[in-house]
Amino acid sequence: MAVLFSIAVGALIVVATTIHQRDQEQIEQQSRALAESEQRFRTVVTSAEEAIITADSRGTIVAWNAVRRRCSATARRTRPAGRSRC
Repeated sequence: MAVLFSIAVGALIVVATTIHQRDQEQIEQQSRALAESEQRFRTVVTSAEEAIITADSRGTIVAWNAVRRRCSATARRTRPAGRSRC
């Protein structure tokens, strides 16, 4: 009976270890995918020729790109006639 119990416990440990390893691999894969997605987002925002403003779920502005900063500074200095890209 003790041998059977020992085998059962050993099998549980093997199963738990396998599940843990699979979970760790999944977490690492998701972390890599998130890092790649964040890099793509940064590339788009920094290379955009148009202003990009990011707001949270309450509508509070949390970030904007360099084009938006330039547009804001330009708008304060001059008020060009016609349509502005900013």
